[in-house]
Amino acid sequence: MWSGSVVRNVSFLNVVTGDRCGVVANMVTNGALIENVYVEATVVKEGVNTNNTNPAGVLAQKVTAGGTVRNCVLNLTVNEGVKADVDSKNANAWAFRAAAFGQIAGTVDNVQVIYDPFEGQELPYSITGTATNSAIYANIAEFYAEGGADLTKYTDSGWHFEAGFMPYYGNMKPADLAITGESEVYQGNSVTLIPPKASTLSLKEAIDGVTLKGNTITVDAAVAADTKITVVASSKYWADTCEFVVTVKANAYALEMAKKSYSFIGFVGDELPTETLSYSLTMNGAAYDGEVTFESANEAVAIVENGVLKVVGDGATKIAMKLGDVDLGEISVSVELYNKVTTTAEFLAIGKDATSMAKKYMLMNDLDFEGATVNGFSSYNSKATITFKGVFDGNGHTISNIVIGKPVNPAANDYAIFGYMEGNAAVRNLSIIGAKVAERSGVIANWMQDNAVVENIFVEVEYTKTVGANTNNPAGGIVAKMQTATTTLRNSIIVWSVADGVVPSTTHGLVASLVVAGATIDNCQAIYGGTDITTLVSNDKGAKITNSAIYANLDAFYAAEGGADLTKYGEGWNFTAGLMPYYGTMKPADFAITGENEVYQGNSVTLNAPKACTLSLKDAIDGVTISGNTVTVDAAVAADTKITVVASSVYFADTCEFEITVKANAYGRGKKAQLHAYERYRFR
Repeated sequence: MWSGSVVRNVSFLNVVTGDRCGVVANMVTNGALIENVYVEATVVKEGVNTNNTNPAGVLAQKVTAGGTVRNCVLNLTVNEGVKADVDSKNANAWAFRAAAFGQIAGTVDNVQVIYDPFEGQELPYSITGTATNSAIYANIAEFYAEGGADLTKYTDSGWHFEAGFMPYYGNMKPADLAITGESEVYQGNSVTLIPPKASTLSLKEAIDGVTLKGNTITVDAAVAADTKITVVASSKYWADTCEFVVTVKANAYALEMAKKSYSFIGFVGDELPTETLSYSLTMNGAAYDGEVTFESANEAVAIVENGVLKVVGDGATKIAMKLGDVDLGEISVSVELYNKVTTTAEFLAIGKDATSMAKKYMLMNDLDFEGATVNGFSSYNSKATITFKGVFDGNGHTISNIVIGKPVNPAANDYAIFGYMEGNAAVRNLSIIGAKVAERSGVIANWMQDNAVVENIFVEVEYTKTVGANTNNPAGGIVAKMQTATTTLRNSIIVWSVADGVVPSTTHGLVASLVVAGATIDNCQAIYGGTDITTLVSNDKGAKITNSAIYANLDAFYAAEGGADLTKYGEGWNFTAGLMPYYGTMKPADFAITGENEVYQGNSVTLNAPKACTLSLKDAIDGVTISGNTVTVDAAVAADTKITVVASSVYFADTCEFEITVKANAYGRGKKAQLHAYERYRFR
């Protein structure tokens, strides 16, 4: 400042300074004047210039000859790091050497400094002019104390002095003393307020989980909704305060999930299924990508790790999605873990013991028992030790040519593959063809109770022995007895036939034998051409039987009027007018006859027919016959005769052909003639 320049009647607040500087001027000289100025400043910069000729000041760096500074107050703070530099006595890093001024060579009058100097600091660095009525006070109490600043010398009406508060110049106090800002804050969030000028904020009352730093209130997620937070604005310049209330709001979450229900099918011994979850979460209307947690009600069934749903074991569970203590939503998980059945031996192993009879199984391919007898896995006599409580899913495959025998451990007269079904036992999605059974029986079960279910079953069975007319233990078809109201037989079809010479008892039931009140038989049809059995259930004690009937033949079954309502059968069922119905994939993917394609005159050849097919000659040829799968050729049949064999099924309309060529017999010398020739040669 130079030659008559003036700065007066002003307050400078929250000034940050450092290096060689002055808030108002770096030099006041030659008639320049600073008066009635209040400065609140903080020195923060470390390592300032250490030129003693140009030391740092705060109000003004240098007051030289002819310069005047009067009636001013400086409120000074020094950053701790700056003090550390000075305390280190590092001459090359002295940050601050003076308070109000660096050098005084002019006139300074009535300038007060509120500041607690520290060791190593010189205030000012040098004085060659005059400094009157000026002092340094360690704090505001010393400033106002007896023997403190002589405030009567501050005659300008713009100055404000009040014990306990910092002095200032002018009209700093706002006319509208108020805190402004958002009056609501969500749990776990923060809000920044705007205090009145020259004020600091504080909490009127301490609240657990609520902190105030500067002008920002932070609220923990655990703070209760509707909590009222009262903030007080206080100034170091005047006594008045004002208050502002902030209300805590509960966070509003919105969760959208691509799926809320997951069903998995897996196999024991295979890698267990997983699926990446897809969801979006908003909090208070804005996308939230923070961490959420997943809590499984049964970690033995399924868990979520890093956003991936992982199957652990068989069963069902609910998995809660949470953000802290907030429940966001729930995932339902159902897991079916099956043991694979691929051979007849594995199928028979189901009935090994109580443990094996409680597991879940899935048939992975067709099984042909080739007329072997399979003793029932359990019966009423074994209920104390072994019953079927598991699940058998035929998976659309077929069991063929099975003869169902009596249980042997312990012995019983009840014929059925699975025997005694209880608990949540289920047999489903299976075709059984070429079955033979006798006496009191049900192909699948002889006793059902609790929540046992048999569904989507096709059975083609021949009865080989008549059961006695015992109404309490009559023969059934698909099942025998359904002994509790919660048992179910549905969506199934049976084709009945009887062996030659067998006269069925009128106590037979084509679908079931004895069914108690309330038990459900729904959408179950029987195809039987005899007239001796006329009931689906031989001993009906009040069963709920719906959409079920007996048909004398396939024409009646498929009839447009009075036939079966096939729309009630779901996916997996196959219906073609004139052909047997069946469940699953009975028709082989490679539909072909296999075997030797040549036969010598006077010989025979046995072919392999496709599943559920019979073989016939396309054209009759004298001397050629076919019985079952064996083609026999008389010796008189001409060589090179072509025999065409046709495979036909009662289940599907397609046919395939196979050609066999008759070969002339080739004759040669026997071993005896060869030996004689050898002997003649040897002893010649």
